[in-house]
Amino acid sequence: MSLIAIFILFIIGILPILWLISEFKTNKRWIRISLGITSILCVWGVGFLAAQLVRLSYNSYYNNAVDKLFDTTISKLENGQTDIVISNLKNFKKDFYPTYESKANFAELAERTTNDIKNNKKPINP
Repeated sequence: MSLIAIFILFIIGILPILWLISEFKTNKRWIRISLGITSILCVWGVGFLAAQLVRLSYNSYYNNAVDKLFDTTISKLENGQTDIVISNLKNFKKDFYPTYESKANFAELAERTTNDIKNNKKPINP
């Protein structure tokens, strides 16, 4: 970890403590207000950055799986093997149940479907 990152983490961690101390130890109003506003803004900033990292993780999770599935699907369709592609994609749709709290094993389902299409394997119950 770089020295700048450690310094930023130290500042973010120490600001709320300084704000709490200033509420009891100083009579200067501008210090208390400045530390309070800065602390709150830092907390919002950390929350925003954490949300962006999670979003980036989800994007890479879906992009990789979809890329492989599309490549395989396109190559099989170009070879005229539409029945295998259609039956496997129907099976994928049947098994895929996303919710707001889970990814519904999208990458695993896409990987399975990709392998089935590559190996010319028809699902049992499309």
